[in-house]
Amino acid sequence: SAAEASRPLFAMKVLAKQKMRDRNKLHRVKTEGTILEAVDHPFCATMYSAFQTETHLYFVMQFCEGGELYETLQNAPGKRFSERVSRFYAAEVLVALQYLHLMGFIYRDLKPENILLRKDGHVVVTDFDLSYCASSRAHVVMLDAAGKTATSGDAKDSVSRGTNAVAIAAGASLAK
Repeated sequence: SAAEASRPLFAMKVLAKQKMRDRNKLHRVKTEGTILEAVDHPFCATMYSAFQTETHLYFVMQFCEGGELYETLQNAPGKRFSERVSRFYAAEVLVALQYLHLMGFIYRDLKPENILLRKDGHVVVTDFDLSYCASSRAHVVMLDAAGKTATSGDAKDSVSRGTNAVAIAAGASLAK
């Protein structure tokens, strides 16, 4: 029915507490929860709720109808994306990583299995358990049309410079 088709879908990540303790991964779960609670970006996973029982932790998250980027790549002709498609995905992932860095999070598990696709084809970076929460956030330095710092002071934003360098490099062919 139309009502069923319009119902929102959610994904639930279920983690066994004892398994996390046995594998000494409690810090990873805490990191992932911290990041999911803080981020609000269309290309980063959305967590709607988290709760726990005596034995399990639950993250109620955005459901991505398109599945993993890895599966999409495996089903592509020759298991490769065209240059245009590669640029599209690379640009969106780059924007997500830049946002995470500006929020003080370093994403350290970038692989096609950790990039999900929404129904509309846009990416969602997920699985933040290996990420690092920095003790400070980067700041943005605005440049004027001549490329000079638009604010006073000599501060440089290495995160933005590094991200811009990656963006320029991504302009080259990503498909081989």
